[in-house]
Amino acid sequence: MLDGTPRFRKDGRGLHHFLQVSGYATHSVLPEESVIPIRKDAPLDVVCLVSCGVLAGAGPVFNRAKVPPGASVAVWGCGGVGLNTIQAARLVGAGKIIAVDTVKQKLAWAEEFGATHVVDASAEDPVARVQ
Repeated sequence: MLDGTPRFRKDGRGLHHFLQVSGYATHSVLPEESVIPIRKDAPLDVVCLVSCGVLAGAGPVFNRAKVPPGASVAVWGCGGVGLNTIQAARLVGAGKIIAVDTVKQKLAWAEEFGATHVVDASAEDPVARVQ
């Protein structure tokens, strides 16, 4: 549940699920805060990508850090979670979004997702560059 208590139990112990969103079913009972409306015409093979990578990457930008417009954000690692962190930072209007990775293709994707600066950690000291 949203308050951290488990809905389901086995042998008296709470059964917890990942990020309070893990459920695959045609029907489910959820609090309104846990539902994300999806257009009926949205293809399932696209919608299914909105999973833990999006939530783990974007959630902290919106909910935990509450990144304000104009803020600087550095993202270490540009995989699924990192790219969604970059995208969310762009959506909230972060001023400087620095992507750090060792894979050139991931850095290119980071720029497509909204990074304003990229750092190739295999070629330079990322901490010194970000500072």
